[in-house]
Amino acid sequence: MAIIMPTESYSSTLDILDIPPLKDHHEQLCAKLFQTIVSDTNHKIHNLLPDRNQPSYNLRQERTFNVRMTHTNRVKNSFIYAMCNKHNFS
Repeated sequence: MAIIMPTESYSSTLDILDIPPLKDHHEQLCAKLFQTIVSDTNHKIHNLLPDRNQPSYNLRQERTFNVRMTHTNRVKNSFIYAMCNKHNFS
């Protein structure tokens, strides 16, 4: 954006050109990829997903995946864990 409109800030350039922020675009791509992984059992990385949650009680908010407790931010922010947590709590 700095090359296209050097005098404007990033946010004002996005408003002028009516372009969504790069962060939103990346989030959409990640969500779309995760949905294809979840829905396609033959996907190459489908076996990396955590086990499905099988609750024994009727709860208000159901989780889709059993995500283990993580001890580091590196694991917590990895693609599989981050998207499973996002999917569980959305």
